Amino acid sequence: MNIAYLLLIHNTPHHTGRIIDKLDSGAARFFVHLDAKSDAQAFAGLQRERVQFTARRHDVRWGQISQVDAILELIRTAVEAGPFDRYVLISGADYPLFGAAQIEDFFARHGEVEFINSVPLGSPSKPMSRITSYCPSAADPLPRKLFMKLWWKLGLKVPPRNIARSFAGLVPHGGSTWWALTHRGCDTILQFHRRQPQIYRFLVNSYCPDETYFQTILSNSELKGKIRRNLTFTYWVEGRANPEIITAEIFQRLKAGAFIDDSRLYGAGPVLFARKFQEGEETVLQAIDQSGAQTSAAAAPGHFDSARWAIS
Repeated sequence: MNIAYLLLIHNTPHHTGRIIDKLDSGAARFFVHLDAKSDAQAFAGLQRERVQFTARRHDVRWGQISQVDAILELIRTAVEAGPFDRYVLISGADYPLFGAAQIEDFFARHGEVEFINSVPLGSPSKPMSRITSYCPSAADPLPRKLFMKLWWKLGLKVPPRNIARSFAGLVPHGGSTWWALTHRGCDTILQFHRRQPQIYRFLVNSYCPDETYFQTILSNSELKGKIRRNLTFTYWVEGRANPEIITAEIFQRLKAGAFIDDSRLYGAGPVLFARKFQEGEETVLQAIDQSGAQTSAAAAPGHFDSARWAIS
């Protein structure tokens, strides 16, 4: 199994190194996009034989099109160095719940599945307003930003954007940032990006386009029947804007099968990774490593919403 791990990072150099060490089977490759705002010297320790940094670094801003730009940079870099059987997008705040051999075995047994959360916009927690409401971007010219700021200050309502022309019959989809795609899935994204740039341009002024762009492409392609929920566990508490930091207690609850969370939205399935973790947090990582080492791929079946957390 030939895996390319795509790491989107801006901090946590020590934790990122630990991710790479755990996933490095000797066959895997690691492609890293380091935020342009980050100090490259702090990440010098990640320079290794099978680690490649993207030549271009984007100034990544949360909820902006720059997230899409950085992910596309990772896909292009990995595809040009490949091809690979599987491309796995994770962040520097994630952590694998199993060892490299177990994860590679999982992907070998699910070779044609596209693991990405994707539902039509208008579904619960993914309203159509994500794209119909105008969101200023860092790329907007200053006069437009000032005009929009004055417009909102006066309490004037911005009319909804018309998606019909740009989407031209495509059904907008949304999900979450992280995924694990086949080479065909990544190639489909790159070809679409080249041939239909109007979708990208439209999403420049949308909310969290990284949670819409890739989902819309794949869910309107020949691969739509191969899509399954993603493989990353994130613990959300209702009413909070950010996911919770994974503690030893949360991990033990996950291990016991205590979470179903969004399975009704994206469907049930296994998890291989979790997020978010803090730099320097060793106790919970040691517990994960110990549990993962005791759980073999043969211990499946098991789904995220069942009594087991093992890969299946």
